[in-house]
Amino acid sequence: MITKFRLGADPEMFLIDNISNKVVSAINKVPGTKISPYKISADGHSVQVDNVLLEFNIPPSGNPKRMWKDIEFVKDWFNDNLPKNHSYLIKSSAKLDKSELEDEGANEFGCDPDFNAWTGKVNKPPEAKDTLWRSAGAHIHISYEGYNMGTSVALVKAMDLFLGVPSVIFDTDTERRKLYGKAGAFRFKNYSDNEGGVEYRVLSNFWIKKLDYVKWVFSQVEKAFIFINEHGEIENNSELANSIIHVINNSDVAKATELIKKYKIYDTEQI
Repeated sequence: MITKFRLGADPEMFLIDNISNKVVSAINKVPGTKISPYKISADGHSVQVDNVLLEFNIPPSGNPKRMWKDIEFVKDWFNDNLPKNHSYLIKSSAKLDKSELEDEGANEFGCDPDFNAWTGKVNKPPEAKDTLWRSAGAHIHISYEGYNMGTSVALVKAMDLFLGVPSVIFDTDTERRKLYGKAGAFRFKNYSDNEGGVEYRVLSNFWIKKLDYVKWVFSQVEKAFIFINEHGEIENNSELANSIIHVINNSDVAKATELIKKYKIYDTEQI
């Protein structure tokens, strides 16, 4: 029975030139890389460039208000430190001019492989050179006591039901899901010698826009844990599994609405 968990995140945002009103590459405009993030506090906040995106890390928390303060802390740092006439943009996907994608780093997708909880197979990353589109996620890191691979896979499937399915209603941008964020996308994680869990990679960055969304994420993760505590893992190829996968991968709002009502996935008054 799992009752305690903490959440962290590594959200991505676009950089926009306020003069041209175009999304531009963040390469060489902010410090930090995936290998060597730039620390902006002693508490675990850091920033970096990932592909052409602004990315940041926040410390894990068991409280949504605390997480929101951490998110706002980094947003404020960007407001103070981005180049003149530039700002961040919270958007799921954007098409860039080809001239913004000439740097080698702009054509690297998927630094480490992620997996599909429904198939157990490695997800093949898209080819960056084949598209001018770039996508922004806000992956959720979940650490919990007694972590193990089996529980983590079961949790990802339940999170697809409680977070992934309703996300197609909250985030109507379908371009990102053509590149990333398919059903069941995750990575196993060891955060320290005695703490581990999973990185849930399905959601875009829509949920870092406001506190109510952050509260909703915490509530939905809790519901996912309650679900696996009471019902166990959702069976592959079951009607529920196939419906979840279809909704997320095809951005099917109508079917998502059906599942939300049938399984009482969330209280619409929350948002």
